[in-house]
This record gives sequence, C-alpha cells and structure tokens, in this order.
Amino acid sequence: MNELLVKVILDNVDFYANCDDNVLAPDIAVKQLERISASLRKLKPRELREFVSVTASIAQLCERDDSDRADFYRSIPENLGLL
Repeated sequence: MNELLVKVILDNVDFYANCDDNVLAPDIAVKQLERISASLRKLKPRELREFVSVTASIAQLCERDDSDRADFYRSIPENLGLL
C-alpha cells in the first residue's frame, strides 16, 4: 500500500477529528469522518491489513517528534471501526 496515500488519509482524519469548531462545523467534520470510514471499510481484507500496518509504521516514525500524534494515528483504525 502506498505510504504517502495512507499518510494523506491519516492527516485528513486528524484534521476532521481535531479541528476547532470555529474552523469547521462539527456536523460537517463528523460527516467527513464517516465518509472516510465507509470508504476504508470497502478495502479487501488484505488491503485493510496493509492499511493498518502502514498506519502503525507511520505512527512509529513520528513517535520521537510527536508522541501525541503517534498515539492518535495508532487509534485511527479502531476509532473508524476498521478493527
């Protein structure tokens, strides 16, 4: 799975999950998170395992510089209902 594309997905989830209500209406943010989740749930089982694996690798890479972001990235598969 393309690591750059997974990183783009993770960054979008981070934005929608953590943006200030003054930046984006909460209902719009939730709708976008639901759309991302629905799209990812369409992955084949092997692709989903790869997505989870690449997500964990990306989280590991950013652990040293930003442990909070790393923890958030690690939580994404479960929080989006993929596990």
